[in-house]
Amino acid sequence: MVLKQVNPREFKWMDSILPGVTKLFSGKVVLYDDESKKVFLASKGVYNVLSKLHIPVEWIGVFFAEVGEEIKFGFYVAEKYSKFGKKRVVVTKFGEEKFLYRRNLTKKYISSFSNDISKGDIVVVTNKFNEALGFGKAMFSSEEGIKEGTLVKNILDRGFFVKH
Repeated sequence: MVLKQVNPREFKWMDSILPGVTKLFSGKVVLYDDESKKVFLASKGVYNVLSKLHIPVEWIGVFFAEVGEEIKFGFYVAEKYSKFGKKRVVVTKFGEEKFLYRRNLTKKYISSFSNDISKGDIVVVTNKFNEALGFGKAMFSSEEGIKEGTLVKNILDRGFFVKH
């Protein structure tokens, strides 16, 4: 893997998936690997030290996303984005447990949601304390409201780290 520094504007398109997510680039060096299609964020100090060593690096800073047919944001993004982002689904206590066990969310596990969600959107799933649990794919829109069936498909959850 060869990480190269890229201009953060190259990834501005990510804001169309999670509005304002590229705010997380502020003060960081954005690194990208063409082969794995992974994006990392590192502090300028860490990047400066490693770039002077001229050694191959497979991981630096925090994993931000993997860019493929669908973008897969890392948990760092969920944690930071939950503090300022929109497109949020808040789950009940039991919903939190279900989501962390890789389950999809149904009506009975959702306590509230933001009013800017469209079907197919990536949403941040949080508990009532605004702690990020991960990302899901909305199977409903805010305008329609929530009905029966799967409403949020689990994409990435904090429980992943415990299970692997």
